[in-house]
Amino acid sequence: MTTNGAEKQRISSLIGITANHNILPLFTIFKGKKVPRDIEHLESDQLVLSANPNSWMTKESFLLWIQRVWRPYSMQFERCLLIMDLFRVHKTEKSCKP
Repeated sequence: MTTNGAEKQRISSLIGITANHNILPLFTIFKGKKVPRDIEHLESDQLVLSANPNSWMTKESFLLWIQRVWRPYSMQFERCLLIMDLFRVHKTEKSCKP
């Protein structure tokens, strides 16, 4: 079988949707040490790019999502609620601090 060598390329994305149906910026994690140089320019108010060796959601990448996506969104409200499932990455002390 002939391949192009990209079979193991993958991404993970976190999509946040608010109770009033607003879609938060898409948080995308690429496989590698850094975001690929040829797509860095795509980062915007609606797209946050990150990378790690497995392209998985880790505690560090979840905290980056909190910092770069959730916190800016939630700051516009007096009170705000983030509902998370029991995924181990969500259950860190740092992710629960304001």
